[in-house]
Amino acid sequence: MDITIDASGMEPLRRKIAAFENRAKRAMRMSMEATLLVVWENVPPYPDPPATSTYTRTGTLGRSLGSSEQGGMGGQSPDILKVDVKGDQITGTFGTTLYYAPYVIGGDTGLAQSQTATHARTGWYTIPQTLWEKSEKKVRRIWDDMAKELVAWFEGRGA
Repeated sequence: MDITIDASGMEPLRRKIAAFENRAKRAMRMSMEATLLVVWENVPPYPDPPATSTYTRTGTLGRSLGSSEQGGMGGQSPDILKVDVKGDQITGTFGTTLYYAPYVIGGDTGLAQSQTATHARTGWYTIPQTLWEKSEKKVRRIWDDMAKELVAWFEGRGA
């Protein structure tokens, strides 16, 4: 007894899957770019200097994040604002190359952590915690909307 399975007629589905992969990569890149803009717009304003401070602020840290002293997007681009796509992996990076930034807004480990804690007591925020807290809702909505659009397109309901 022979069993024969005919899988002919799959070419339209294969074409749709190939087109979906390209469409998904474009959608993911656009969503990541939108995500980085949300993060950038949520850079907090400079905290007020401590009452006893005699240091004159230069605004360098804010400018390196593409922000003004009032926060958010201000003037120039951040030192680091890029989207990398490798295969099916997409990575967005936002930040500063300023050597002392980890000690003020880093909060990682070791000396940077203790210095960041000191700066936090004087009103400085930390990255990524503060930016994520301020950006999370909008970022999740960007990615949820992208996923819904891709599903609708694949099912033939979208443009």
